[in-house]
Amino acid sequence: MAEAKARAWWAAGLLALAAALYSSWLLGPWLDPAVDPVEGFASELAARTQRYSWLFRLGDMLTGIAAVAAALFLAKAGRTWRWIWVGILVFGAFTFLDATITPMDCATSVQRWCAAGEEAGTLSWRHGGHVVTSSIAAAGLVAAAVLAAWVWRDTVSVALAVLVVGSSIWTSIDALWPTGILGAVQRGQLALMGLWLLWAAWRARLTPVETPSAATTPERQR
Repeated sequence: MAEAKARAWWAAGLLALAAALYSSWLLGPWLDPAVDPVEGFASELAARTQRYSWLFRLGDMLTGIAAVAAALFLAKAGRTWRWIWVGILVFGAFTFLDATITPMDCATSVQRWCAAGEEAGTLSWRHGGHVVTSSIAAAGLVAAAVLAAWVWRDTVSVALAVLVVGSSIWTSIDALWPTGILGAVQRGQLALMGLWLLWAAWRARLTPVETPSAATTPERQR
């Protein structure tokens, strides 16, 4: 039981850490004001041409590590986290890839040559792959939120799942048919994802310690 409680606390701490690190985009207006928070993707803060790219990429890399580690702890938490930990694992792994393998080459909303290169398809495969890894990362967390709402069946979990799913759909629609507020919409999605990670951290702390089943416990002496 002590080991299970320790795993739960480790998972809670790592999820809270992931939520904090995943919110590094909040520093954007001060560190890189050229990236418009209303129109520009938050991912542009980590583009390789930007001054503080290393900082935002480091934040995402550590987010990924913390989320993967938390998921591995939760994998042994029993029915309370069934399949939810898989979504968190996918989110962490692909957020890590986002930061290390597929960061954007440049900031499309800031540099005209970058936007032109993206449209012409002349930028690197890493730049093109960014949309894939970031989409899979987001899908992992969306899946985790939906599964949590189904398994936990409490008001907060359901409300957060609806908000996370709704904001993700809105971001996808705005990316396909721009309205000029894509940056603001995406940051709303990121804020809700960070909030869900904090809620998951709280739930992990409260994870019940499952006692061994009757099949695995020794019979009482007669």
